Amino acid sequence: VQLWLRMHLLRLALVCLGLGAANAYSGGFWSKGRRHALRPAGSTSPRALAPRPLRMAQEEPMSLTEKGRNLGEKLKGVSIFLVGMMGSGKTTAGEIFARSLGSYSFLDSDGIIEKLQQRTVAQIFEEDGEGVFRELESKVLSELKAYVRVVVSTGGGAVISDANWGHLQSGIVVFLDVPAQALADRVAQSEEQLSSRPLLAGEDGGDPSEKISTILEQRRSKYEQADITVTLDGSEPLDDCATRIIDAIENYLSTNPPKWKQWQERARGEGLNV
Repeated sequence: VQLWLRMHLLRLALVCLGLGAANAYSGGFWSKGRRHALRPAGSTSPRALAPRPLRMAQEEPMSLTEKGRNLGEKLKGVSIFLVGMMGSGKTTAGEIFARSLGSYSFLDSDGIIEKLQQRTVAQIFEEDGEGVFRELESKVLSELKAYVRVVVSTGGGAVISDANWGHLQSGIVVFLDVPAQALADRVAQSEEQLSSRPLLAGEDGGDPSEKISTILEQRRSKYEQADITVTLDGSEPLDDCATRIIDAIENYLSTNPPKWKQWQERARGEGLNV
């Protein structure tokens, strides 16, 4: 299938599954180009393309809900891109984080590719090679950068491409930094987990923890280009991970205010009533 046909199918899938562009975002909060709001969708599949319903789970602590709602208002629609290694919690903790924001939808870039291709990531690697997958990944991110009020879990290797970093700059990039051994323990919990990670499921039968350590060190300099780094030890409950993400973004916003807020504070300092 030619690349242009793939992209045509991707755009068609986005529209049909609830990701059609709606009202253009015209706010001044870190505006880096034309963006659009997502329409809500009702899919509940763990790897669903459509944004999932953002109902608060009863078991979530109120402190997380309150913090998330407050942050959601401050973000003014700016999207959040989660980067990090496989097993770092981008999808599991990321979905809880998105739900806490209230008005945000959660998307998984690997899940979108799987829906588009009707194959798993591992199958794409095996049948077409990593190069084809990375090409698809980049095209998906180039589409998602146009939307607001989304939390996007990116693939572990998305940071390899400089072009992808350009796409991620449409929002705030958060690196979930988890030790290699904790990552290895997570993906080694089952054969299914291991086989779904194509870079670990090689035929050489090597130690997954050694592979993860090597990959992490190769990518670390790329991950650390993120706006925010959230350091985790891998033992935290998912709600605590989501809370840590919220706190880190709150701190980032307080130390990196948007241009309009800087101008407003400067004007008030000069005695202007704004």
